[in-house]
Order: sequence, then C-alpha cells, then structure tokens
Amino acid sequence: MLAHQDVLYDPVPVTTIAEWPPGTFPENLAAAPDGSWLVTFLSHNRIDRVHPDGTITVFATLPAMPLGIAVIQDDAYVVAGSIGQDNWRLYRISLAHTGAELVCKLPDLRLGNGLAASGRHLLVVDSYEGTITRINPENGAHAVWIEDELLKSPYDTLPGVNGIVVEQDDVYLTNTARSLILHTPLVFPNLSVVAEDIVGDDFDRHPDGSFYVATLVYDSVVQIRGDGSRRDVVRDLPSTTAVAIDPANSDFVLVTAAGDETTPARLVRLQVNG
Repeated sequence: MLAHQDVLYDPVPVTTIAEWPPGTFPENLAAAPDGSWLVTFLSHNRIDRVHPDGTITVFATLPAMPLGIAVIQDDAYVVAGSIGQDNWRLYRISLAHTGAELVCKLPDLRLGNGLAASGRHLLVVDSYEGTITRINPENGAHAVWIEDELLKSPYDTLPGVNGIVVEQDDVYLTNTARSLILHTPLVFPNLSVVAEDIVGDDFDRHPDGSFYVATLVYDSVVQIRGDGSRRDVVRDLPSTTAVAIDPANSDFVLVTAAGDETTPARLVRLQVNG
C-alpha cells in the first residue's frame, strides 16, 4: 500500500473564504446558483450559507445532524439523522429561504452521508450499511439502488462508502475504510475499482478527469490524475472533509476543513490551475 507521506507534495495557492470557531464541524458543501456555498455542520444541526463576499448567514437548522447536501435548480436537499438510528430524513430547503420541508423518511438508512443529484433524482450513500438509495424528491419514493460488499466497511469504527459524484451516465464513490475510489455506470450498475490506497472522505471530479480527494485524517487534499499519478495540492489543513469544483470556474476547488481543538474550521479555495 502506498504510504501517504510518499505522495508528491506540489502545493497550490490557498485562500481562506470563511472561518468558524474551533469545535464547529463542517461535513459537506454544495454550490448555489448565485455563487454562494452551502455548508452542513453536523456539530450544530445547521446549514450555513457562505456568500461570494465571504459573509456567513444561517441557511437552516434541522432537528438532527445534516450531512449530505445537493442543489437542484432553486432547492437544496439535505439528508439528516443520527448515526446508527432509523430517524433519517430528506429535507427540501428553498434557496429563497422559505424554510425546510420534509420530503420523506428514510428508515432503512443508518448513516446517510454523500448526496448527489442524478437527473431529477437523488442518490444517497449509507456509510453504515454500505448501500446507495435512489430517491424521487418530487414524491419521496425511494428504494435501494445498489448494495455491494465493495460499499461496506470491514471495521466498526470507519465509514464505508462515503462521497459520491454523478457525472452524466457515471457514478463515482469513495470507500473510506477500504481506501478505494469506485465507479459504476448509471445504467446496469456494476461496481469497479478506479483507484486504491486513497483514504478518501468527500471528493469531486474535475473536467480534466482528475479526482480531488479530502483525506480527513491526513489533513490534505490529493489530486489523482487520469494517468494515476498523485500529488498533495494542500497539506496541514486539519481535518479536510469535503471538496467541490467551482461550477463557475474549474480553476478553483473549494474545500471544507473541520480544524481541531484550537484551529478554526474553514472554507478555503484552492487555485489548481492558472
């Protein structure tokens, strides 16, 4: 297995966009059409909106931990619940701040984590059970789409399938415990391994085919190029949790980092090209 310290370090410019006090844990993020960013906080049952000028407003509060978040047109969708319990729910929150609306209960989930739009549907991963559930957000209908050993965790203390990226007819996934990036076509799902030896939390795929992966415990973001070569584009960013390519300019990658007992949580922007 490739040791993380053996990965090439080739740093890129980093700009801090927003900060939160130590002990604030950002988990996932999604871009809104107006250029703002929505950040879920499992530590505070809250979603914040970071505006283009860096100001922070509370977007919504929920009765349980919000984890996965995705935006479809004028609405944000958020999965929230308690780890190991059957209280998971999907909420719709208007980007015009008209409040959170319950879409459906998801009683089969135990750790709803990464969430991604797939056409007019949503795909949510369950890091606890090792499944992917497909949801119709218009009527709340849902069913398990994939259940596979490659999605599960062999350990009780580490999540299995975690991040998810949908790209037209392809779905990419991280499995944290197994140190894998996986792929399946949307039609006739069939999982295959894209990359090994990468302890990934959330991630995103760049238009050039590279993956940018938040490593959480390694305090870094790793770029995995199409030819398989790797580099750390940032290090010493405590507890990197989520990555998103800026839809307005793919030269920029947004990253959330949870910090530690004395280091603030942050939303940062990496300039990966130019």
